[in-house]
Amino acid sequence: MKDILDAYRCECGKLLARGFIMTGEIELKCRFCKRLTTIKGIGDQISAPDRYAMSLEEDGMVTAASESARTILGYARDELRRKNVSDVTDITPAIYQNLWKKLESKPGRAVIFSLVEIKKEGVKTKVQGCARLVLGAIGRPILFLDIDRAKPITPKPLKLPKAPKSVRKA
Repeated sequence: MKDILDAYRCECGKLLARGFIMTGEIELKCRFCKRLTTIKGIGDQISAPDRYAMSLEEDGMVTAASESARTILGYARDELRRKNVSDVTDITPAIYQNLWKKLESKPGRAVIFSLVEIKKEGVKTKVQGCARLVLGAIGRPILFLDIDRAKPITPKPLKLPKAPKSVRKA
């Protein structure tokens, strides 16, 4: 999984750290030039009114969401953390498992696709999603989902692979 880690560098060019910061911010001091560098988590950087991010467990449960996700979808912080990806999008559990396996088989890769977000009030909007697997706080992989509502929808929706011939109905 080291392919998906971001490299954070000081202005002097020296490597400060490698990792993936979902939320919050950290300050790192360069051992060489002694300069302090503040790094914001990707979820906090995504705060545009038309873009948001969520991290999801292997079973599809939301573990974290950017402030803009809570605002756009209409949920409180604790309320959104109790939701499954299928509660806030049209991604079914079967499609989510297929997406997870696809990302597991290609470490460091991202998948871009179209989906429908479902707000708390039930309003549905077609959006573009970008998903990639990252290492979570305790070393387990999580799925990082970046939703962009402003981009034109060009990617095709996710589809399940065809069942093996032995499983298909005659």
